Amino acid sequence: MSKRKRIKLTISSHWQSYEAQVLPKGCSPVQLQETRRAFYAGAVSVLALMAKLSEEEITEEEGSDIIEELMQESRDFTARIGRDR
Repeated sequence: MSKRKRIKLTISSHWQSYEAQVLPKGCSPVQLQETRRAFYAGAVSVLALMAKLSEEEITEEEGSDIIEELMQESRDFTARIGRDR
């Protein structure tokens, strides 16, 4: 039986991908800095939500429901891009 190689996931690697795909080439240093700060703030916020889920005494079903609600909120936000702030 072969051992699966552990995938290394980091916020930094996701940021680098986001930066390459989303930020315009030659954007200002301020735009880069503020976007990176917002990206990391979002990541920290999600980690705090996940930590809270693991600390609370909730059932697996309740946790699954909460995650689905968060996913729906994300989909709703994505659908509004360009229509509101």
